[in-house]
Amino acid sequence: MFNFIYPKLNAFGLDISDRSLKVARIEENTKKDQLSLASYGLFNLDPGLMEGGRVIDKEKLAVAIQSAVQKVKIRTKATIVALPEEQCFVRLVQLPPMPEKEISEAVASETEGNIPLPIDDVYYDWRIITKPEASTGGQASDPKHFDILVAATPKIVVEEYEDLIKSAGLLPIVFEPESFAIARSVLRRHISYSPLLIVDLGDTHTTLAIISGTSIRVTASVSAASGSFTQLISTALKITVPEAEKVKQLHGISQQGEGAKVFKALQDPIEDLLHQIKGYLAFYASHSFHEHQVWTLAVKVPEVKSMGTFDFRPVSRGEVLMGRNSEGGEEVVSRTPLTGISRVFLTGGGANLAGLPEYLSANLKISVQRADPFINIVPPAKHKTGIFSFDALTFSTVFGLAMRKPESFL
Repeated sequence: MFNFIYPKLNAFGLDISDRSLKVARIEENTKKDQLSLASYGLFNLDPGLMEGGRVIDKEKLAVAIQSAVQKVKIRTKATIVALPEEQCFVRLVQLPPMPEKEISEAVASETEGNIPLPIDDVYYDWRIITKPEASTGGQASDPKHFDILVAATPKIVVEEYEDLIKSAGLLPIVFEPESFAIARSVLRRHISYSPLLIVDLGDTHTTLAIISGTSIRVTASVSAASGSFTQLISTALKITVPEAEKVKQLHGISQQGEGAKVFKALQDPIEDLLHQIKGYLAFYASHSFHEHQVWTLAVKVPEVKSMGTFDFRPVSRGEVLMGRNSEGGEEVVSRTPLTGISRVFLTGGGANLAGLPEYLSANLKISVQRADPFINIVPPAKHKTGIFSFDALTFSTVFGLAMRKPESFL
């Protein structure tokens, strides 16, 4: 997204929030066909440098970024930067059949009708998700229009970030919304084989992103925040903020002991978060008919007697294709309608709240689990870096940034 014209460079990820900044660099081992985390770091920021995803004190922020890059020993100046989700607009828009050379102009017109800003005041990028001719067998659900994923950010925000990064002596080559980086980090092979909701519980806000196949469908930023959770525990239990952070991770929310006290302190914001999630699950259920392809598991069966390796492919909505028969033809095992989101991934520092996945799962009646930011990359040795599982969730965004190839979309 918002990719400046540069050749492929060895870039690192940079994620700046209101209270901290994170950096990460990932190396590619072509011989082993794997990505490895080479270096990373998290650095707290003084209050007042950033607010609501906007740059307040450019000079001090630039110094903090320079210091972080030096401490992590990153030598390249090329960086891929996260844009705050609360400043981004991500929408799936529909266009009637037309020559693809006319899509750019049509996207601009449609985008202006879907965001609360004039099109001249934003930078935007787009990607074709489905085409009208994308038939997979003449099903009734074949699309009669283009589905276009559009992401837009106010120019003033992008230019603030560009000026900041350059003031730190770095070269910004890509800016992209947090949600795109998070999806790249926590989805194996960058694909969700069934519709999925990612809930990124950050320090100052929470990002909700609905993902299906290889594409984000819609995102939102809500007020629930990990930082406020910690402060509420600190106030209720009359302990320091660092002590409250430990209680949050060790005892979490439960119906007994310290956990019951934590749940009482957090009941209102957690129930608000639950309400927000239910709203987005309902939104997807009422809009999923716009999705004409889903990614599903297909099993290669080279012989009747033995099962082969697994393969993944897009198929028509409402049809699940699994395997090949002895003649090599595909076998249709079922034609089950798409029923909505069946799982939720939690990430961000707030996902470390003990008992939160279980509480949400029990109330949503679907699977809720913590995401794995190392699902696509090899973590460093613990004795070298000191990284632990609790910490990894806070790095989901910056890992995804560091994984991004400058010339790619996702």
